Amino acid sequence: MSNNALPPFPSDVPTAPLLRLSLSKLQSHDVAETHRLLQACEDIGFFYLDLQDTNIGTNLLTLADELFSLGEHLFSLSLDEKQKYDFASLNSYHGYKSQGAVVVDREGNLDANEFYNVSKNDILNLTPPLPAPFLLHWNRPTLKSFIHTSHAITTLLLTHLNTHLCLPPSTLPNVHLLPPSPNAEWTYVKPLPGHAIVNLGDAMVKFTNGRLRSNVHRVARPPGEQASWTRYSVVYFARAEDEVPLRRLEGGGIPKEEREEDEDEVVSSREWVLRRALGRRVDEGTGGTEGGGV
Repeated sequence: MSNNALPPFPSDVPTAPLLRLSLSKLQSHDVAETHRLLQACEDIGFFYLDLQDTNIGTNLLTLADELFSLGEHLFSLSLDEKQKYDFASLNSYHGYKSQGAVVVDREGNLDANEFYNVSKNDILNLTPPLPAPFLLHWNRPTLKSFIHTSHAITTLLLTHLNTHLCLPPSTLPNVHLLPPSPNAEWTYVKPLPGHAIVNLGDAMVKFTNGRLRSNVHRVARPPGEQASWTRYSVVYFARAEDEVPLRRLEGGGIPKEEREEDEDEVVSSREWVLRRALGRRVDEGTGGTEGGGV
């Protein structure tokens, strides 16, 4: 989404020290850049990925702009219309989530953002289509292109990590939060034009037995003058297949388990995602939560 009309990001606000990686260099298998990728994943688990100067990156930026426009129209629908597509009661994390539907801290404060999670399997015709607003039905080709393009870039990143971790070929591409310290403070990640912000998920922590990191993060209002502007994000989740167990993978670059893993402690990817996505949803009828404790 073009940010030419936005007020500038405040220069006096502390921001996260993320590495800036080049998609172009990673495509050409630049050795130094692949080591910087590993460093970013080990140190923080977040990094900027410069999408400019590559055909696939430019294509993704164009698709993202189209989806930003789609998002504006989608979220301008009435609340009653959008809530027709809230499938939390069906134990699904797909569909619409309204503002104030999730508890965000120990004080019981509710979130201030809404989102619509589109099912990748639905768009790729791998599962029966979910009920959806007409806008999404009309834009299925764009969503499909965004999925394929995003996944191609994700596969490149996973392939490089796969090599550094000495895993059997294609292990990570095929299968596809650490708690903060007591003194940790929230810091902003500044958006950069032409860049994607990439962060590793919990599965990568489990697959690598903690060598790679998945940092704690949240959605908050931007600082300074930008706080009064509506913020839109387009996100692609590359998750392990539903039945993949979240456990250490066998590879020379992955630390050994300190104790033998209990089979009863291993959960599937789907079960983990449901716990994370629905565990803090507010049950408006009882004031409790759906899918787990807070």
